[in-house]
Amino acid sequence: MQHIVFFLFEFVSAQLRRAEQYFSLFWQSNPRPAEMERSNTRLKSETSLYGWFMFTPYSLQCLATPYGALVILCLQTLLQGTVVNGMLRHFSSMIEIRFGLSSLSSGIMMGVFDFACVLCLIPVTFFGGAKTSNRPKYIGFGTMIIGTGSLIFSMPAFLTGPYRPAKSDLCTDNAKAAVRGEENVHNYRLMYSMLVVGNFLHGVGATPFFTLSVSYIDDMATKEKSSIFLGIYYMMAVIGPALGYLFGGILGDVHVDFFRPESQIQKDITPASTQWVGAWWLGFLVCGCISYFIAIPVLGLPRQLKVKKEEKKSKMKESIMVESSFLSDQPTLKEFFPALFHIFKNFPFMFLTFAGCWEAIILSGMGAFMPKLLRRQFGFSSPKVATIMGSVAIPSCLIGLLLGGYVIKKWNLSTTSILKLCIALTSAAGFLQTGLLIFCKENVPNDLVEIIGTNDNIELLRWGLEEKCNANCNCGQAIYFPICDVNNASYFSPCTAGCRDFRVISKSSKFYYNCSCIKSKSSEGWSAKICEENCEIWKVTIFLITVFCYQTVTFSACIPAITATLRSIHPDLKSLGLGIQWLMVRIFGSVPGSVIYGALIDQACVYWPKDFGACIVYDQGKFGRNIALFGVNCKVFELICFFIAYRLYKYQLVSDSKRVKQSVILDKSAKGITGQPKKL
Repeated sequence: MQHIVFFLFEFVSAQLRRAEQYFSLFWQSNPRPAEMERSNTRLKSETSLYGWFMFTPYSLQCLATPYGALVILCLQTLLQGTVVNGMLRHFSSMIEIRFGLSSLSSGIMMGVFDFACVLCLIPVTFFGGAKTSNRPKYIGFGTMIIGTGSLIFSMPAFLTGPYRPAKSDLCTDNAKAAVRGEENVHNYRLMYSMLVVGNFLHGVGATPFFTLSVSYIDDMATKEKSSIFLGIYYMMAVIGPALGYLFGGILGDVHVDFFRPESQIQKDITPASTQWVGAWWLGFLVCGCISYFIAIPVLGLPRQLKVKKEEKKSKMKESIMVESSFLSDQPTLKEFFPALFHIFKNFPFMFLTFAGCWEAIILSGMGAFMPKLLRRQFGFSSPKVATIMGSVAIPSCLIGLLLGGYVIKKWNLSTTSILKLCIALTSAAGFLQTGLLIFCKENVPNDLVEIIGTNDNIELLRWGLEEKCNANCNCGQAIYFPICDVNNASYFSPCTAGCRDFRVISKSSKFYYNCSCIKSKSSEGWSAKICEENCEIWKVTIFLITVFCYQTVTFSACIPAITATLRSIHPDLKSLGLGIQWLMVRIFGSVPGSVIYGALIDQACVYWPKDFGACIVYDQGKFGRNIALFGVNCKVFELICFFIAYRLYKYQLVSDSKRVKQSVILDKSAKGITGQPKKL
């Protein structure tokens, strides 16, 4: 209570002082120059004070420091990563089931995020990166837009009726009972539109996060601390998805309609069922509300923090641009195309961007299909995959980001040394890509029947769904939900195994019995899961160590690459350059990356039944070979781009240095300081 009274007192006092000052200036016919100068000095100083409008309490000025600003900016990128890269990816399959979406519709819903970023990047970075623009205001409003998008994204859960999954996955004589319920495939065009609009707003709001925020952090930090600050910022961007998957795992076990009356909730399915839908909307609703609270401290950040003149000069020394100023204080559209041309003819910057595109292809594809690779190549269950991603992938990313920033700070590396470091790390990462060739033999479901004929020594398989034991079970539209018997043999579904009864032992355990197609007997029944294959421990160990090292090395190169990018471009064009780089990386890297990797994985499919939308059996050798070889090729092209950027940067740095020396000599000659010229 005392703090609230103190803030109110300071607020009222500040308003009275400013009102007295401004009225005294306006009512005087000829204000004195000294008073005008003091007023202008005060107004200029407010650009580096923390607060909102004219409310800048002294007690909050600790936030107008590099450390305070970094904490605030880390909160917003942590939230963005939790929502977009964490919960949205985790719940995408549940959203498909809930609203009857096809994979194409789901892909469009996910892709509008990148589309929104592409639309907004150039205007946001051009106008938001101007000298007189307030970058924290852009970032703060972006945080609020993300919150609005999350709230809209959660609304379909309240605007639709209760979730009604298929009535039964058992062998039954009633054909209608085996068919998927119609309640789940109604026309959800309005709901789908809301999902698309919500994720579109996510993309709009996230546009300034990795452009304006990065340039703001680089400007406020010293040269020695800039890499560490950027490493911490990007580390929060990695922790965000980890939190999203963690919250998604918790909310995934909560029924989607838990807020409805119990009479409207269907209780005969468990989280282990493929028809289960968790409370996907709750995380977006909560994070949407939190976004508005985080936006308040972000909007209070000053336009620019106080930086020593010596620090500005030290950063300018490594810029290959020697012009003192390129853009006006308030740039117009007339300056846009010259600025754009100036960036595109900056060849070191462009080749660093090309290197980022090749890396984005790998990160996008591996990020989307790494869980599938772990399940298919090693037979890991979904909980084990989540454990591996949380204990191996995420920590290695964090270690890599911090390590890359620490190396730059520890040895105070120049830009040329940083580019050499990028070349070395990229070479090591390309070698570690070969670890993806390791795999374990897959446990093929028992009701896959081998037929005569081979193709490149690959056994061709077909479904044995219509056997005598399940002829009267009406399994024509059965859902893929494997069960495992005591002999460690998997079956496509309880229906195709001829199971007529089940019992739920715990919240996540469901057992089937009275199965006519399973000859072995069991007192407990057959577990609702695919059988896990006994894989050699050395294969798993080597693979996980390789993945950990690869992730660490790859993310160790991120901060050096970003630092080299910031040092290779004129300070006036820093925000616009980052926007163009992010735009190109998304268009030529992130967007096609998942598509290319998906196509490579589809090429390894041995059997893809027409009645079902996903491949069932893969040639595991080809699966790993396609991904590993393509990743190595991408790393080779990335290495070439880094090497060219290094050579061009070194050449232009020497050329600019010579040009500056010549201009200094000419200036001294014009002033008569150099003395008499040498005789020939």
